[in-house]
Amino acid sequence: MPRSHPRLLVLAGELEGFRAFVRELAASGAEPRITRDLLPEPTGEALPPEPQRIPPKNNAEATRLWQQAYTTAFRAGARAQRFAFAWLLTGEVKYAREAARWLLHLASWDLKGGIDIAHNDE
Repeated sequence: MPRSHPRLLVLAGELEGFRAFVRELAASGAEPRITRDLLPEPTGEALPPEPQRIPPKNNAEATRLWQQAYTTAFRAGARAQRFAFAWLLTGEVKYAREAARWLLHLASWDLKGGIDIAHNDE
């Protein structure tokens, strides 16, 4: 496995060829599903608040907080991944910036808070 990035789905040496392939498909009028479904327009949408700390009790409130934390973290991570993949497909800076905005937000969350691995190891 090379140490250089990217190394997921496509290697650094294949990146420009991959992007050219995607551009050729788009130029031919055959909008591939990969670009139609995975090129979200960065809108600067509001970032979700950090999930609340989950109390150590097994009750309905703790379950509700766990579900809320899981859903929030999953959706935020998925947004970051979509923008990062959009950058990989296109090389457009707007996607890289939006992916970084989401990732930096996620990285700011307290690891002992609502996303503590003791509550959610998925």
